[in-house]
Formats: sequence, structure tokens, C-alpha cells
Amino acid sequence: MKLTLLLLFACSILLYALPANATDPCPQLRTQLASTDVATRIAAIACQENHA
Repeated sequence: MKLTLLLLFACSILLYALPANATDPCPQLRTQLASTDVATRIAAIACQENHA
């Protein structure tokens, strides 16, 4: 039981220490102006207007 808790605690500290990798979706979205999904087209137009 103690070993399991110790391993769980060690894993949680390791995962907490890893940095989050946030990326900007706009470079990929700007090319999807002709998408069939309405929300994707709206996001692509917003990214294009924000970039200009």
C-alpha cells in the first residue's frame, strides 16, 4: 500500500514538472477558409483578420 502511494506521488510530481506545450492554431486555420464546417470557417476568418 505504501509503495503504491509512493509511486503515485512520484508520478504526479513528474507530470506536474513537465511543461505544457501550447501552440497557436491560427497558422493551420488560416488555410481552411473553404471548410465544410461552419465553426472552422469562422475561426479561419477570425485568424486571418487578426493576423492582417
